[in-house]
Amino acid sequence: MSSQAHIENLVSTMTRAEKRYFKINASKNGDGATKQFMKLFDAIDKGKELAVGKGENRSVTNTYLYNSILECLVSYNGRNSDSAQIDKLIQQGDTLRKRGLAQQAVSLFAKAESLAQQHQDYMRLQLIYWHLRALLATNINFKGTELT
Repeated sequence: MSSQAHIENLVSTMTRAEKRYFKINASKNGDGATKQFMKLFDAIDKGKELAVGKGENRSVTNTYLYNSILECLVSYNGRNSDSAQIDKLIQQGDTLRKRGLAQQAVSLFAKAESLAQQHQDYMRLQLIYWHLRALLATNINFKGTELT
């Protein structure tokens, strides 16, 4: 299956809201290349064939567009997912831990732990506990925080 067919299949599965979200996010860049990608996206969405411009490499364009659509879909669908919220809390907590802000990190890890337990996400619970152990290992004098 060609890269063009992959893109056509992917675009055909997108909802109207997902297409709108993609267009809004893609247009934020606003350079000439983005306009070309948007023309290609619109043509594919409408089932039309877009002529290849002079010096244009359609294979590269298709690959870039396909990856951009996938990234956008992951972002769109992950906005409200429980696992995405837990992952975000873990990343934020880890950032704080690396900056030596242990108390703030523990607070975020506790929120992530609560969400993970609520949704029975045992894989992420293990990850949270790993981060908490790393926090304790790097902060030997860390006092006053009860870990569950």
